[in-house]
Amino acid sequence: MMWRTRSINYVWSSNQEKSSIWDNAYAGDKVKMIAVQGKEAKLNHWYQEKRNVYNDLIAMFGDKGSPEENAKAYRYIDAIAVMTDTDNSRKQAVAYYGNIFFTQE
Repeated sequence: MMWRTRSINYVWSSNQEKSSIWDNAYAGDKVKMIAVQGKEAKLNHWYQEKRNVYNDLIAMFGDKGSPEENAKAYRYIDAIAVMTDTDNSRKQAVAYYGNIFFTQE
C-alpha cells in the first residue's frame, strides 16, 4: 500500500553528486531520491536546506497541464519522515536536525 503513493526522499549522499536524482532501489519510479548534499559536502559542517516541495513534485512526477490540475494532484502531503540511516552504505553517520517547518509562499 505505501508504495502506491509518490514520494520524494531528500538525502545527503556519500556516493552521489549534489542534485543527482534517481529512482529508489526498492520502490522504483514512484519514489524519487534527490541528493541535496553529495559526496563533496564537508563533514562537521552545519548546512541549512530549503526546498520547494510542491515544485519538486511537479518536476519529478510531471506537470499536469495547468496550475489547477497541479494543485489537485499535489495538494496533500500524507506523511513526513526524518531519519538517518546507513544500512545500504554500511557506514556510520551522526546527524543533528534543527527546526523543520513548512511555509506557503
